[in-house]
Formats: sequence, C-alpha cells, structure tokens
Amino acid sequence: MPHDSVQQRRSGPLLASLRAHDLHQGLQAADVDRGSGLVGQELEATQTIGMAAALATAIKGLDIVADGSDLRRVANQQLDIPTWAFDKVIRVLEEAEYVRNVDRDSVGHVQRLYETVPEDFGTLYRTLDQVYDDQRPGELERTLIAVIDDLSQGPRWVDELDVDPTAIAPLLEIADAAAAIIVAHTDNRDVAYSPYFAYEHPDDVAQVVSDLDLDQVRRVFAKVRDYQGLPILSDDTGAVANGLVAAGLMAGPGVAGLAGDLQTFAIAPYGLASELLTIRKPVLDKALAIVASVRMGQHFGGLTHLRNPHAFLAALTIKDRWVGAHESTPRQYAALCDLGIVRLDARPFRPAIQLIDTRDNQEAIGLARDLLVHGEAMTLKAPSVKGIEAALYRSPIQTVRPARRRKPLPRKTISDPDIATR
Repeated sequence: MPHDSVQQRRSGPLLASLRAHDLHQGLQAADVDRGSGLVGQELEATQTIGMAAALATAIKGLDIVADGSDLRRVANQQLDIPTWAFDKVIRVLEEAEYVRNVDRDSVGHVQRLYETVPEDFGTLYRTLDQVYDDQRPGELERTLIAVIDDLSQGPRWVDELDVDPTAIAPLLEIADAAAAIIVAHTDNRDVAYSPYFAYEHPDDVAQVVSDLDLDQVRRVFAKVRDYQGLPILSDDTGAVANGLVAAGLMAGPGVAGLAGDLQTFAIAPYGLASELLTIRKPVLDKALAIVASVRMGQHFGGLTHLRNPHAFLAALTIKDRWVGAHESTPRQYAALCDLGIVRLDARPFRPAIQLIDTRDNQEAIGLARDLLVHGEAMTLKAPSVKGIEAALYRSPIQTVRPARRRKPLPRKTISDPDIATR
C-alpha cells in the first residue's frame, strides 16, 4: 500500500516559526522565566515569533476580538504571553496580516481587532517565517531552531549535530536553559534528543540508544514521523520499532484483525500541548486509537482497503453524517464505540458509524488528522484556552461544543479491518 502523497513535507524548507512555536510551548511547559538570563538575552526574536504563532492558532477561525484587555489577560494566563510582550506580538500579527483594523487607546493598548488567520497551517507558518527573518534573529537563535528541527526526526549523537564545533557549548547551554534539547550520557558518547516527543519513559532514552544502533533508531523515527501509524512488520525496521515501543519511546497501539492476530502501528506523537500527556491524555489515547484503526483498514483491509484515511476522518466530522457502511463495521470500530468516539447505526444490514459530537472527540479526530497529514500536532499544539469566549466574538455560523466527562480506556482492541469509505 503506497504511503500518502502528503508525506513530502521533509523535502521542503525548514519552517522556523513552527519550531519557534515548539520552543514557546516547551518554555511554557517547563515554566522557564522567558524574560531573563540566556533565554531573555539570546532568544528574543524566536520567542516573539513563537508567541505570535501561539496567539494566531488560539484565535484562528474567530472573527472579532471585542475586548482587547480580556484577550491580553487570556494570553498572559493561558498562553504564557507576558503582558509586556502582548502589544509587540499583536504588531507581528499585523505585519503578517493575521489581524487587521486594530483599535488602540491613547497609550497604544489594543481595544478591538479583527482576525484573518489562514486556515491552512502551512500558509500560517510560512508567512510567519518571513516575519521572523525581519526580526533579524541572531546566529545562535537560528542554529538552535535548526537543531530543534533536526531532532524532530529523532535522536542524534551530539558530535554529529550540524553545528560549528566552537558553537556546541553555547548552543547546548542555551538549549538547556530553554528546556529545548536534552543531552543523555552513554558509556562512550552523548546523545541529543527532543523533549517535544511524547515519551512515556524519557529517562530511558540513553539506555535505549546504548542497546540499539542510533542511526537505525533515527531512521525509524524519521519514517514514523513521515508516516504516523507505520505498520510494524517482521523486518529490520520493525525490530527497531518494537524496541522503541517496548521502551516507551514510541506509541504502539495494536489492532486485532479478522484472524485475531494483533497488528501494531508505530506512532511518535510530537509537539503536543503538555496537558495532552497529563490531565487530557484521554484525548491523545483516542487519537492514537483512531490512527491505528484507519491504518489497519488502509493496509490490511482484506479484499478492499481504505483508500484515503484522511478523507474518511474528514467525512466523519460532518455533522449528522454516517460513514463506513459495511457488515463488519461493528467489529472494526468496536473499541471506538467503547471509547465513546462513535456510535453504531442500529440497522442490521451494512451498519455505519457516526461521530459523537463532543469537544474531546472533535479534538481527537483533529489530532489524528494532524498526525496523518503533518506528522505532528498542529490544531492541538497549544493548551486549550478556557474563558476566551469572554474576549472574543464568534460569528453565528460557529459553535462551541460542550466538553463531556472523559471515560477510562477499555482494554478491548479494535477488530476486523474490512471496513471504511471505499
């Protein structure tokens, strides 16, 4: 089964603003003082663009900010954009033409604005890249962003980083201060890896790379990042992937097939908001189950295969839409029914499934689609913003979906791949 054509993104240019967004997210999760020390002195331009990306993604899809002071408060309390940086961030978004008609008071504080953030994330970050260049980031900043991007494809030996040897020490010093790169010590060499992966056991990275060939580990990480939900087969790649799953460095949800055999799929979640690893982990678990389910149908669908997982999930998000009508639907999506993600049609012949329209389920579908298309979180890169409705006006065609009580994950696995939009 051929891989999705969208997996050409790694051949394109570095999206510096995307990695600046990662850095902003990491600073927030690690509770780093962003205004002082090395972080404040050396990463001003990168922090500004990271904050701009965070605010842009938070207000994307809304129309009018009716109260700028409330938005300033929300940005400070929930997006970790200090009040002293807020007006500068708004000016960056104006330069990118992501906000317009900004009303300010006599001292320059934002009172009201319209947002025009593009829906497409590629466009969003490419435009911010141009603004980032205008901010004239220093050489150390640019090098840090390049190394963050490099490590987003997997760990690398420190002495093999594409960095001038004389710059390694200051780079790692500022990376440590910003909690952007972690260096693990093995018996012979140091290995650098990204804290932005959703490692279940991050302290085991050094041991894993000691037991496995790091070049192979990196190749497998790159493959999985380029094709989330990669089937783990009985080959060299599969052996390394199994080792990474067993060590908790990758997720490996298993899906039961028609014959009862368990097929596992390697997923390396990257760029998640920290709350998706803690209090909102059920959303991540749902997304992983969704990815595994559609990859099963795509690769091991029996006589028929799921042709386009992303299109299938897009159809599933349409309000009141029933999809995947097939005799084996009850078995194929049994676990998703148990997780409260979908409901099963009651008709006995060729039943279909329908999304249970809750905030958690919409976010899980969105994260699954991000992983399939982009290889990392986009829509859920930032923490969920609570209370933002007080600061923002939504047009009548937009709705706010109520959150529902989360259910614990069942032990049951998904079965029968012979289903999908065909």
